[in-house]
Amino acid sequence: MKQRGFTLIELVVVIIILGILAVVAAPKFINLKHDALVSTIENMEGQLKSANNLVFAKAAVEGKQDMEYNNYHNPADSKLIINGKQVNLHYGRIQASGWNIDQVMDIDEADWTVLSTPGVFGQAYLTPRGAPAFGAKNIADIDKSQCFLKYGFDKNHYETPDYQVTTSGC
Repeated sequence: MKQRGFTLIELVVVIIILGILAVVAAPKFINLKHDALVSTIENMEGQLKSANNLVFAKAAVEGKQDMEYNNYHNPADSKLIINGKQVNLHYGRIQASGWNIDQVMDIDEADWTVLSTPGVFGQAYLTPRGAPAFGAKNIADIDKSQCFLKYGFDKNHYETPDYQVTTSGC
């Protein structure tokens, strides 16, 4: 009686083919973390833009859409109460501070690090969990990581917010 099965050569060839496929496919799977971080940052950018549009609409209803942040010439205070919390505005948009963004977006500290520089033209840096600078205590470390969302107002276009997604270091 003749037994049926695979020869040793056939098994070796299959193992070699599987090894080649693994070497070719591995870089694609290794890069998934980068893709996930990029998607997370881009998602937060979209959420922040949407929140800003809603805040601007509320500011327009209250007549605060043309008020500069912290300007003593404003006829009224450039702040809104959102979700029971006071939020500073700059031309009807969320003023770029960690406090304001946290209050409007209700960001969980376990998922995002939010740091900012002070002032009208301050910048807020948002870094997701899993990014190299997540949990950083200073903006220089976040900036070096090249994996963040930066939000603020440019001195040349100070009435509209600027969103910068940086993902080369993710």
